[in-house]
Amino acid sequence: MRVAQEETNEADVYSQITRRNIRAKLLARRGDFDAAHEFARDAVVLGEPTEWLNLRGDTQMDLAEVLGLAGEADDAVSAVERALDLYVEKGNVVSARKARALLPHPPTKSSVRRR
Repeated sequence: MRVAQEETNEADVYSQITRRNIRAKLLARRGDFDAAHEFARDAVVLGEPTEWLNLRGDTQMDLAEVLGLAGEADDAVSAVERALDLYVEKGNVVSARKARALLPHPPTKSSVRRR
């Protein structure tokens, strides 16, 4: 993560978002939910002004994973619903199908695959 942080240009929004999403999920899997929330929400905020609907949807899905791992099921469902809306708007049927499959069951510690 340190190398990614050092090598990522601050103007490269895509990389900034991706780095924050990865860090958020790693922290959540380690149980550091406060820091994970911060990184995941920062990623969402960075993505909001962009037109990258798929990336914004993916960012919401990553937020949902963090929230689900933290036991915040209602908020996780809301994040999945926002992701679904973005995927549908983009016409991304594959990601929309994956998001729909999580409703009403957001990601939990037992459902997240180890990568």
